[in-house]
Amino acid sequence: MRATAVLSLFLLASPASAAIRGTIVGAGQPVANAKIAVHPVQTFPELLADALANRARPVMATATSAADGTFALPVDGAGSVVVHVEAANFAASFSEETIGDTEALISLSPAARRREFTLRSAAGPLASARVLQIITGGAIVEAVTNDRGRATLFELDPMPVVVVHPRAALQMTLVEPRVDSIDVEAAVSLKGKVIDGAGRGVKGARIAIDAIPAAVSADDGAFVVERAPRRYSTLAADAGELGGSVAGGGTTIRVGPRHLVSGIVRDAERRPLRGVAVMFVGGASAETAVSDGKGTYAVHVAAGTAAVISGSAAYRFDEEPIDVRKAVVKDLVAKRVPMLSGVVRNARDGSTVAGAQIILAMHSEMSAALAALEPTRNMSVATTWSGPDGRFRVAPLPEIETTMKLVAYKRGLPPGDSVDFQRGKPMAGRPPDVTIGKALDVSGVVRDTAGRPVADVAITAARQGLLLIGSLADPPRTDGDGRFSVPLADGIWRLAFSKERYLPNALPELKVFGAVKGLEIALESAAEIRGRVVRKNGSGVAHVVIMEEGTTVETAGDGTFVLPPTSKGAHVLKYFFAGGAHGELQVTAPAADVRIVLKDTGTLRGRVVDDAGKPVSSFEISVTLAPDGFRIPKQFSDAEGRFVWENAPAGKATVSAASNGYIVATRTVVVEAGKTTEIKLTLRR
Repeated sequence: MRATAVLSLFLLASPASAAIRGTIVGAGQPVANAKIAVHPVQTFPELLADALANRARPVMATATSAADGTFALPVDGAGSVVVHVEAANFAASFSEETIGDTEALISLSPAARRREFTLRSAAGPLASARVLQIITGGAIVEAVTNDRGRATLFELDPMPVVVVHPRAALQMTLVEPRVDSIDVEAAVSLKGKVIDGAGRGVKGARIAIDAIPAAVSADDGAFVVERAPRRYSTLAADAGELGGSVAGGGTTIRVGPRHLVSGIVRDAERRPLRGVAVMFVGGASAETAVSDGKGTYAVHVAAGTAAVISGSAAYRFDEEPIDVRKAVVKDLVAKRVPMLSGVVRNARDGSTVAGAQIILAMHSEMSAALAALEPTRNMSVATTWSGPDGRFRVAPLPEIETTMKLVAYKRGLPPGDSVDFQRGKPMAGRPPDVTIGKALDVSGVVRDTAGRPVADVAITAARQGLLLIGSLADPPRTDGDGRFSVPLADGIWRLAFSKERYLPNALPELKVFGAVKGLEIALESAAEIRGRVVRKNGSGVAHVVIMEEGTTVETAGDGTFVLPPTSKGAHVLKYFFAGGAHGELQVTAPAADVRIVLKDTGTLRGRVVDDAGKPVSSFEISVTLAPDGFRIPKQFSDAEGRFVWENAPAGKATVSAASNGYIVATRTVVVEAGKTTEIKLTLRR
């Protein structure tokens, strides 16, 4: 018989005094000598622009935690700031904290694993490249490659990075953590121009390629992106009261008028709030500004109706959508989203439990078998640990329209969970503690398919019907003989077993109502499928989507790909390229040299107009390929009604244009390899 864990949960109101005071904890204990810095809240594009320009993040205040982990940060005013904590043996923490909070509790996660990766281009390893890695909380850390192109990065999943080097394309790349090298797409020079509605050049427009700052237009509106990727989704220009974008392949950005929306963000006591992200969402656009120290914000918004949304964790707006037809002054009242705070307790004697990991869980409608094989979901939700007195605090939760729980994990104790709750919905007082009941040792052994014991297998336990959002930092594991023992309370559980180089396995419905017979778990060795997508001339093709049994990966800059570990034997790979090239290939795993050759492609260039010959500015183009009838739709927005469709497979195709209020227009064309086919589509009402 083992002690059991319980989890209590209540809402904590924020105090009104200035400054921020609290405690830094890690592994259930106070953390002394932690280095703490306060930064203003910034939008992610602002953070990325600063990082690309090698500008240091602004610092508002600094402090060092005392021997008991306590700290005080002299920050005046009201609103939100970002608190950055660095401490030996722990991962860096970036959290949004509220000015005036005197009971802040910042729990540090164990230090993330770091591993060397090699950055390669077609010309060889990339030396002296800056690698900007986006980590939990949207923060950006930097590493620099050595003379062999190697850099040490945090081993996270996913691993978004931006590589800064004269030979590297400026783009966001998702790196697979299980690979040893990062293939970097070669940069190309991209020339373009920003023009207004009359065709005049627009100077000083900030150019972004797929949301990454890339250039500024000259006096005549011309610009050059020196390190552009060969393929991109959107090229955008921001010139204050003028703004616009063009879909991938286009280089002329026609900007239209936008209107200034500004005002002051205040709380219910009429105090101006700093650090509140204000988002205006309308149509296909979303514009964000962050309130400054005086609570003021300003952002340019396209004409139309826009919803007002808070992008901050700590505050929300209850505002009606606004109609933007001219400059608008709109003061906003931000309501505090309460923190979730609680205590982890031992149900047997009521004592508190320090160092328990707290994970958000949601009720899932997934089938038991599927849920068992997916015990975690990689979402940007920070994990929290209970402090020395068992207390924990969880930041306001994401907008998930479902009932949730908080689950506590600590080695040697069964998981404990809170009462159900929903984000933003108040609880009547402080609900009673939730008792799990008596715990039993559930034991067994894990072997491979040849009957050999498998050591160091991670085991994740969760109540049936709950889907964990996050992963266990310290899960129970099998010993050298493959044996394990986990404490579980009465109920129906799912146990998931995982280890690198093996396929995961699970018990979807383990009933624990009294003694459980020893479990026998088998893990199958995983096989790997590697390959490359090329054109007929042998050159690699980046950004081709490879799909296999629910798994999706994209090819790297040189066309290479690596699929997640899979079972041995026959598999069908399906592939798709943005222009429409697609197909499937049967392979036998393991396979290290799969080769997919794409068919020849051409370019479709056209214009969509109405029956009076005037351009239609927002429309959908669909290309249906012969002979299999494969259809690909894309949305376009262009003041002149123009579109460019690159990498269309050579051969016969049906091209359709559609827009709200019009009858669909269709034409049949023949795309010639390596050539551009011109087309005009007329929409009628």
